[in-house]
Amino acid sequence: MPTATSKNRANAQAAVDLSQQRDNASAPGVGASGSRRRLTDADGSASRFEVIRAAQIRAVGTTFLRARPLVVAPIAIINTLLVAASGAPTTQRAALGTAIGAALALFIAERWWLTRRAIGERWLAGSLVGTAAMLAIGCALSGGLASPMLPLVLAPIVVATAAFGRSRRAIAACTLAFALIVGLALLPEGTPFPRIAEPWARAMTVTSFLGLLLLSYAGVAGLVAAYVRAGEVLDRMRLATIEEAASRMRATEQVGAKVAHELKNPLAAIKALLQLLRDRVDAKGTKRLEVALAEVDRMDAIVRDYLSFARPLADLDLETIDLRTLAEDVIAVLEARAQLAGIELSLSGAPQTVIADARRVREALFNLTDNAVAATPVAGRVTITLGVVGALAQITIEDTGHGISAEQASAPAFTTTRADGTGLGLTIARAAIAQHGGTLTFTERPGGGTIAIMLLPFQLGAAT
Repeated sequence: MPTATSKNRANAQAAVDLSQQRDNASAPGVGASGSRRRLTDADGSASRFEVIRAAQIRAVGTTFLRARPLVVAPIAIINTLLVAASGAPTTQRAALGTAIGAALALFIAERWWLTRRAIGERWLAGSLVGTAAMLAIGCALSGGLASPMLPLVLAPIVVATAAFGRSRRAIAACTLAFALIVGLALLPEGTPFPRIAEPWARAMTVTSFLGLLLLSYAGVAGLVAAYVRAGEVLDRMRLATIEEAASRMRATEQVGAKVAHELKNPLAAIKALLQLLRDRVDAKGTKRLEVALAEVDRMDAIVRDYLSFARPLADLDLETIDLRTLAEDVIAVLEARAQLAGIELSLSGAPQTVIADARRVREALFNLTDNAVAATPVAGRVTITLGVVGALAQITIEDTGHGISAEQASAPAFTTTRADGTGLGLTIARAAIAQHGGTLTFTERPGGGTIAIMLLPFQLGAAT
């Protein structure tokens, strides 16, 4: 069997080959542009797997070819002795001895050559196909299809199929094996030599089957292990990529949240100064300052939304809250805007006490109600209704606006249809509700409009 040093050399060479192919794949100039060098997830995974698989097969193939003479030599010696004892013609014994000796010598030479280098897939395929051809010659010299050495012809074909799967190399090896069998079948009886006499032929058949099993086990078991290792390496690479992406995302969110937080105080100062100046300018200046104040308010809303979006997975600050009181606070904030737009904003339902994060639930309800008000035309209505569904508290926001499509309801962050929107409101609401173990669904309102249904457990973890 191969030494530990041989295995280490083969694996080291495979690792070098893998590294080189990976570097070549990412080197500048591989594609016409950066976008061409980037693969999709599926194609990238497949390409990486092929690189890893090829490296593993080269390592296992090298180990197999180095070990082959150690398995074949005893089988060859036993079969040669059995032929000599069978009383076969001298020319037949000489021809078989020469053929078996030549094959064994080639295997030993190949083993010596591979002690200092690893093979490629082309070399492995050629060596296996050449082995099948040499074994077929031995069969032709010992009875054709009736040869006791015939089982050995299958060994290199089995290993080739396991190594190359459904590739052209495997198909070529199987085609060659079939052609060799057909050639043996076409040989006339007793040409060029007669069959090996019994019971020597039976003993040779048993020995040949033993060789088939040993070679197949050495090759197939090693190749199966190689595929398993390739899958494990790919899994580790995938997990490392996911962890790196998650780490970069967290860093980006932290930077964005820091920037947004730092902008809050300057915006507040600018707003205060503009409000002071508003009382000291003429009507035209006042109008301009109103526009500036509106823009500051819009910037402040964007910063507030981004801060809420950037920290959706922070720990909840749980406390006992009354959903009706919280809904009244939201209505108080949006009531003036609704009145200016000619929209009726109302609240109904009995108080509902839950254990939740008041700030998160308020943000969710505010964003849903704000979206409803924005989507409702003049003389429309937006109604917040509190209720109970089983073991869950229910908050329903119903509007008479233009409605929301399924695509909009499931749209990713920063997707908006409003000119002054950030595309974060619905994302923040959905994340806050999910973090409480609740659900958010949208349905069409009969007669036009949308019904948003928020379900929250009365106590976190109590939902069924």
